[in-house]
Amino acid sequence: MNRFIKFAAVGGTGIGVNLIILVSLRGVGVPPLESSWMASMVAVVSNWVLNSWITWGGVSRGLSKAKRLTQALVYFGVSLVGSFTTAAVFLACVWHGWPYLDAQVIGIIVTSLWTYGVHSGITWGRGHFGLLGGIEA
Repeated sequence: MNRFIKFAAVGGTGIGVNLIILVSLRGVGVPPLESSWMASMVAVVSNWVLNSWITWGGVSRGLSKAKRLTQALVYFGVSLVGSFTTAAVFLACVWHGWPYLDAQVIGIIVTSLWTYGVHSGITWGRGHFGLLGGIEA
């Protein structure tokens, strides 16, 4: 299966996790921006596990613990930037009167396109900038 399709499928589960957490937090009175941020962080962890196993499964096998830790830190760093992007798009959409669920989905879509490119090239990449150098999947 195409790696982008796997990434999108994992992302779909992440959207589900994100929106469930968002609605739950809003339901107990957590403000919108904080709810958006926390929902994104939970989804990032979920997506890390699933992307490591499904999307790029096998790519990281045989790596030293140090290289695997570096890979995880890069993943979470990229995802942190992505979460800021999601939150910024969320705020812009809500400010313009969009419902918060629609705003969150738009932010997720924008962020997903960017993070796929970065993760493909750097986090699990085998090219010049990739952490994995010449390691084959």
